[in-house]
Amino acid sequence: IAKTIEGGDVAGRLKELEAKLRQHPRIRVFAGAQIKAIDGFVGNFQTTLTMADSPEVALKHGVVVVATGARYRTPNEYGYGQSPRIVSQQELEEVLSGVRQSAFDVRRLQSVVMVQCVGSRDKDRPYCSRICCAEAVKNAIALKELNPDIEVYVLYRDIRTYGLREEYFRRARELGVVFVRFTPEA
Repeated sequence: IAKTIEGGDVAGRLKELEAKLRQHPRIRVFAGAQIKAIDGFVGNFQTTLTMADSPEVALKHGVVVVATGARYRTPNEYGYGQSPRIVSQQELEEVLSGVRQSAFDVRRLQSVVMVQCVGSRDKDRPYCSRICCAEAVKNAIALKELNPDIEVYVLYRDIRTYGLREEYFRRARELGVVFVRFTPEA
């Protein structure tokens, strides 16, 4: 995600946070480390780390934050990968921001259909990522601002625009984005 729905620079914010973490005198960052063992309880942990470029490190600490990272899941549902006209929300954002070239000119599109919860909220992945709905709303607004005559349909199971992001959902509807609830076939 390049920008939040509010327009914030995600990469810039991450760099800023990383710099603060690395400069903080009471925080040690072990990027790329693997946890060999962890024992203890809140306020009294001992963790043994292994790292590719150094011997094992044993740490005594009161708090631990394990940030495993996240990877984008490439979908294989709904014909993704079979046509250059079928893109993910992340790819659509890149096209809209000019970062990615596409096989279609977004300014000339007559209609766009966005399908939410692709590859999630099913028996294999029963969770919600909590960002896809805001991405869809953000991209739908961008499409309508680029071309007010474009028809944008968002097929959703539940729209989850947390907190103050509800105003963007309302704005998308005011711009003419059509939200249609659906239940996927089992």
